[in-house]
Amino acid sequence: MLSRRTAAALAVTGILSAGLMSCGSTDNAGPPPPCPRIVTISDASHLTRFQGPGRDVKDVQFEAQVGQVSSACVYVVEPDTNKTRIETTMQVQTIASRGPAMTGDNAQFQYFIAISRIGAGPLTRRAFDVEIPLEGNNTRAQSVDELTQMIPLQSGESGDNYVIYVGLVLTPDELKFNRADSSNTIVAPASP
Repeated sequence: MLSRRTAAALAVTGILSAGLMSCGSTDNAGPPPPCPRIVTISDASHLTRFQGPGRDVKDVQFEAQVGQVSSACVYVVEPDTNKTRIETTMQVQTIASRGPAMTGDNAQFQYFIAISRIGAGPLTRRAFDVEIPLEGNNTRAQSVDELTQMIPLQSGESGDNYVIYVGLVLTPDELKFNRADSSNTIVAPASP
């Protein structure tokens, strides 16, 4: 299950109010339990959105990419059921660059978060809307979302059993372009 949070303080307050065993807790002897691995999908880490059928630099509306993704997790034990879940808080940076064919003032696209159990395939996948203003001389800008993923654990499981994937939502043509273009960028350099 995924939930979008706008303030880190809310996430911390909600986590601390629940019964939990967290990474770094003084109640636990030994190393903290592992968090799920975060993976940015390389074929879906970049997007070039074109105006019309042309594929030249003059046809680019905007480019977008997944920037830095950071995460932290806690293990939460429900007091009434004694079931454990992992709450992983992520900060996902997305970056957009204006292209020559852009007529509006915003780059609008989506990214997705997918949770998968190793050896069992995907459990959930959810897309999130992004709108990055690129007004006037502002040719490059970014956005950072804070999200919390909740993963109910089965008996004997830990964060090692799960992977959280991050990528941009692409059309089949956009994916084909990414796979054919080794540089993955036309308008702007790959990092901010």
